[in-house]
Amino acid sequence: MYNQTVAVVINHSNFVWADKSEALTYKRRNYYNNVETVPTHLDNRTHTERAERISSMDITSLPLIEYVRKYYARRKFDVRESTYKTRQYLINTAARFGIMSLQVGQIDMDDIYDFLADLVEDNLSRETIKNVYGTIKAPLIDAFNRGQIPVNPCAGVKIPDKTRTGGRHRDTVPYTPKEQEAIRKVAATHKNDAYAAVEVLLETGLRVGELLALTWADIDFARHSAIINKTMVQNASRKNAHVEYFTKTVAGEREIPLSNRALAVLSYLYTKNKDKGYIFGNRNGDCLDYIGLRFHTKNICAAAGVEYKAEHAFRHTCASNMRAKGADALLMADILGHANPSFTLDIYAHLFSDNLAEKLKVVQ
Repeated sequence: MYNQTVAVVINHSNFVWADKSEALTYKRRNYYNNVETVPTHLDNRTHTERAERISSMDITSLPLIEYVRKYYARRKFDVRESTYKTRQYLINTAARFGIMSLQVGQIDMDDIYDFLADLVEDNLSRETIKNVYGTIKAPLIDAFNRGQIPVNPCAGVKIPDKTRTGGRHRDTVPYTPKEQEAIRKVAATHKNDAYAAVEVLLETGLRVGELLALTWADIDFARHSAIINKTMVQNASRKNAHVEYFTKTVAGEREIPLSNRALAVLSYLYTKNKDKGYIFGNRNGDCLDYIGLRFHTKNICAAAGVEYKAEHAFRHTCASNMRAKGADALLMADILGHANPSFTLDIYAHLFSDNLAEKLKVVQ
């Protein structure tokens, strides 16, 4: 109960505020999307007063590591549990380097470039470097925007290109048509639900979490489509997972087409799993999770004589197949759940680089 307060629920937000001038509590969503009542220590101060209080804080003498931890602690409940724990991992990675012991007010562009050089020297992949750097970049930009530091030390800084970064970076390589045929042959034995899940991944290009969260209510056999509106999230410990009733991004909520092959697999599962909540289950009758899917995917690849490339490779494979059939970036973005076709082009640029035939069409 909100106890005579007016509740305002903001879509995709982790906060549910009880807005009342004399209220001493507010409601927020915790890690597991449950609403909880939390005492406020801000009394009746307005948002403007709170912002002014934060902006007036002197952070220039704080070590960067302390400021970064405070910055993300204030935003702990703005994000999912898995996202928050990933940030903590990235902060701990950054903490190994000297920049984190410098006072915030002393950091300049040279320090940032030295930090990036240290990350490269540590043989980290470009993706990891981008994420670790982004973890300190956001707090520093926020401090500059609030007027807490006079200069943004990250302005104009560029992340090193792939040729300078470590050897551990590996782009996700899609399965070749021959490998897909071998995988499908083994998966079609339907030894268990995970085998069927691999077939559906190849056909739809769904994110693994989106696939595992599917229920029969999401499937429209008449329209040959599926509604994607939730995702399974694996905790940072990798020991547990839970379903969140929203997708990774707003664009992730979508209706996708189902091929005849995907429909055939789902129809087969419906005959034996129609009374279950989730489409894909394990031998214990519970929802199939990341660990179970990965275990069986490795077995499928081994039986097919194909190198295991992680489950996300099925998404890249599906994108390659769509592009080979003539799909453009706009259509691919819609099916894959990307917010912007430019993001699709950025990830799958190699699929659009050799398009001489399309260029010839517009100049003839």
